[in-house]
Amino acid sequence: MSSFQLFRAAWTYLREKNRIYRMDHEGLLKLAGERLRKQVKRAYHDVPFYRDIYRGIEIDKVRSIEDIKKLPVVTKSQLRDADLGEIMPSNPENLIPVSTSGTTGKPLTVYVSPLEMVHGLIGYIRALDRHGIDWRKSKMAIIMDLREDSAETGYMKKFISERFPSMLRNVLMLNTNDKPRKVMKELESFQPDFVGGYAGMLAHLALLQQKGYGEIYPSKVASTGSCMSGKLKKFIEKTFDAKLFEVYGATETGPISFECEHGKMHVNEDLVIMEVLGKRIGKAAVTKLYGEGTPIIRYNGISDIVEIGRTNCKCGLDGMIIKKIYGRDNLAIYRKDGAILTPSVFAEIFSPLIYRLKTNRVKATKVIQHSLDRLEIRVVLDEKNVDVGDDEIMAEIERNFRKYMGDIEITIKKVKRISRKTPTVLTKVNPEKLPKLKYL
Repeated sequence: MSSFQLFRAAWTYLREKNRIYRMDHEGLLKLAGERLRKQVKRAYHDVPFYRDIYRGIEIDKVRSIEDIKKLPVVTKSQLRDADLGEIMPSNPENLIPVSTSGTTGKPLTVYVSPLEMVHGLIGYIRALDRHGIDWRKSKMAIIMDLREDSAETGYMKKFISERFPSMLRNVLMLNTNDKPRKVMKELESFQPDFVGGYAGMLAHLALLQQKGYGEIYPSKVASTGSCMSGKLKKFIEKTFDAKLFEVYGATETGPISFECEHGKMHVNEDLVIMEVLGKRIGKAAVTKLYGEGTPIIRYNGISDIVEIGRTNCKCGLDGMIIKKIYGRDNLAIYRKDGAILTPSVFAEIFSPLIYRLKTNRVKATKVIQHSLDRLEIRVVLDEKNVDVGDDEIMAEIERNFRKYMGDIEITIKKVKRISRKTPTVLTKVNPEKLPKLKYL
């Protein structure tokens, strides 16, 4: 990294870290409009993919946030099916490829620049600052997806570790793909002030601590990656004697929002434009307002259903909040009355296995909705761990599903393995034939 690039990175950090607190909401929206214009022009002139889909659109008339609807929505399949050369800018120097996990299908690869990574890190540092965690002094343990091409590897290993190694002198990086007991052992040795990780891993670590397999007491815990039920959140907080807050983002978009100390999920309105493709509740479309890599404009590929609102919060922020994240719309099942069960409901169904039965025997699940009257749940159980019997686990799962699905045929099958290449939820129901749909 050149001296000029280092200066730009430092200047970006100092100028933008606290900007959402310095500027009023009107000023943030004006800034977002200016950044949108730059990204749209860059996309059209420098990236073949966008030049093609914007053909016939007068991009010079995209002057404010309100004008964003003049642009088409971009799907994950469009970006994924394009050749890498089509989504890469004309000057690809120093770009780093990062990929999604591919949990719901084929992974998507996009390109990010070093300065783009600085912008992304600012969004996460804001969340730490809001909760009194000083990344320069606090002992931080971050449990990440350390696949070679993951965003976390790109940001932390290929960027910060190589170019700013002193930033990580108080940071322990752990792999979320490792077994929870291994992660807990390393955490206990490190004794962090802060732990950040995926919801599922945090739940397993809390259960291990309750069973005596390690002991850590961070002051704050951050969760990301999937929906978490309120009761599971309280279980983790009680176990670690720590406040848990959530951060929300994606590989393609960077950090979207963070939860403040008053429980509000604030959108980083200077970093992204968050749209809902509906009125108040609907599929999210996100525009990234920074970057020199693959532009992300009106992208609905994160597939999450969200509810948005606005608040003047006690924390000092006035603007858009995410009131609820329902989860991915392609991981949903339906009821006869049109009710939609999304991952936020599945979190309520499966999390009692952790906080009520106190077991982590369930290694994987797959939900298959054959019809409105027939549901199949496949379950992989850990045979080396028999702290709770098979029948008790199956009964708990069936009981929790019946709370939402009522008196239908529910079959729970114990299987040896579930392919990671297929979605964890599959429905054969056509929702277009149902009455008015509503999210639970």
